[in-house]
Amino acid sequence: IFEAGIGKTMQMSSYSITLSSVECHDGSYLQELLPRRTGSAEIRHENEHILLAKVMITNLGRDDTYIDLSEIAAESGALYNHFDMEVFSALNPGVSMNLHIGEAETVSVIIPVIMRSGSFPEREWVNIADRSVSLVFGCYPDKYILKL
Repeated sequence: IFEAGIGKTMQMSSYSITLSSVECHDGSYLQELLPRRTGSAEIRHENEHILLAKVMITNLGRDDTYIDLSEIAAESGALYNHFDMEVFSALNPGVSMNLHIGEAETVSVIIPVIMRSGSFPEREWVNIADRSVSLVFGCYPDKYILKL
């Protein structure tokens, strides 16, 4: 298991991955970002908690590889879920899920982690802002984790 936190860098294959910042919002942020988002009118803002993780990815190698961003998942206790692709696309216009990065090139992406009250017992949702959340970049053969 390889772990890193805010401002720390981990190396995964020929890439260095740095968590530069994390922002926290309620559901009103999503309503502003995507006013026509499916189901957004039915969701009360206080029932959503959104973390935006800004990640810097640098290709350290000489090979022409890519990172499959669709494989990244959020983990918090028993919760293990992939991020919302629609929100990801709105935050990262023009960024492909198969992120090709040239040698010594760095790309910045924002990875949204959306947590909804229905996924947690009420006693845990009350303290959701204090909950430990991680981004998992790979599980096999090694697990790469960014602690938000």
